[in-house]
Amino acid sequence: MTATQAGTGADPYVLPMPNPDSPVVLAKWISPGNTHPNSRYRDPFWAMAPLIDNPASPCSGSPGGTARRRCRAN
Repeated sequence: MTATQAGTGADPYVLPMPNPDSPVVLAKWISPGNTHPNSRYRDPFWAMAPLIDNPASPCSGSPGGTARRRCRAN
């Protein structure tokens, strides 16, 4: 923190409050090939697809999860 920030009381780690139209996931965190819609704060449920690198893959999921076992079985 610089002396200027300390003098004004500004905290560089405090983020601005989102409004209902703010995206849940910032564009810089979404893979370029990911075409799934990004949720907004107003939505009752937030899609996790923008955070997954390959959301269309039938084998995506946590390691050892049921999706991975199904893919190995095929």
